[in-house]
Amino acid sequence: MNKSVNIYLLSLLFFIFILSSCTTTSSSETVVSSTNTQNIEVNNETETIEEFSPKMDDLKLKTSNLEVEEIVFSSDSISYSWDNAFVSGTTLTITKAGNYYISWTSSDAQIVVETDDEEAVQIYLDDLTLSNQDSSVIYVKNSMQTILNMVEWTVNTFTDSKNYSFDTNEDEPNATIFSKDELVITWNWKLVVNANYNDAISSKDELYILSWDIVINSIDDGIRWKDYLQINGWTIYNFARRFSESR
Repeated sequence: MNKSVNIYLLSLLFFIFILSSCTTTSSSETVVSSTNTQNIEVNNETETIEEFSPKMDDLKLKTSNLEVEEIVFSSDSISYSWDNAFVSGTTLTITKAGNYYISWTSSDAQIVVETDDEEAVQIYLDDLTLSNQDSSVIYVKNSMQTILNMVEWTVNTFTDSKNYSFDTNEDEPNATIFSKDELVITWNWKLVVNANYNDAISSKDELYILSWDIVINSIDDGIRWKDYLQINGWTIYNFARRFSESR
């Protein structure tokens, strides 16, 4: 009997050790690795991550035949060549579905997506570093679907400020990356989101995160979504009050 109890205790300790080595949770740092369906405890709250959806089969096809427009940010200007977007100061507004390759850096800039087209807006982020002093860095105002692709081996960093300016009777956008429609964050390298006003990534529609590596530093929620959340990435480092919350 004693021998059996000892074997059981040793097996239990080994299982606890393996479990603790896979997922680390603390009040200041959360490291989450997720694939398929599982419950993940984050800051003493359990989040259900839904499994990979067949809908993802369509995501790579919706803009595959469209040409790529290159856009370059600088400290006080934005350079671009086509009529699929317009610029006001350092605010870029994308008005047509298509593929957009965006790079460089700006300390006070914004990307707005506003199109009625029945195809996706696909944005390739190539070592893009953007900050905004009074609003979201990326604001998807209207789009059938917006896809943020991190170009391979690049680090893309978005940072907002502690203070936002809103239009009269409005309180949105209110996150560093904010979308009113379906949002997909994907590809195979790194995204850093620094949220100093509110949430880091927020979608009022479906949200898909299929990314290699995301670092979230947020004063409030790391991720917020409304209808559907799918995380099928590699690792999310979450330095936030909460990992995620459904609206």
